[in-house]
Amino acid sequence: MSARRYTSCSYCGSAVEERHIRIETWIGDTLVIFEDVPAGVCDHCGEEFLGADTQEKMFALVKTPPKKT
Repeated sequence: MSARRYTSCSYCGSAVEERHIRIETWIGDTLVIFEDVPAGVCDHCGEEFLGADTQEKMFALVKTPPKKT
């Protein structure tokens, strides 16, 4: 899969490059952690941009019942 092309940062106008990030978010009283998420990250201000396809995959994972480990 090739890297996605991003436009300049909508907040500061600097260059945005694709990186793999960690996202931590609370859903109700449960902490959900996503590792290795492809996102555009601004080189200057650090703002993160997620593609619609990435967000859809994350929502689908959250709806899946957790597995016991």
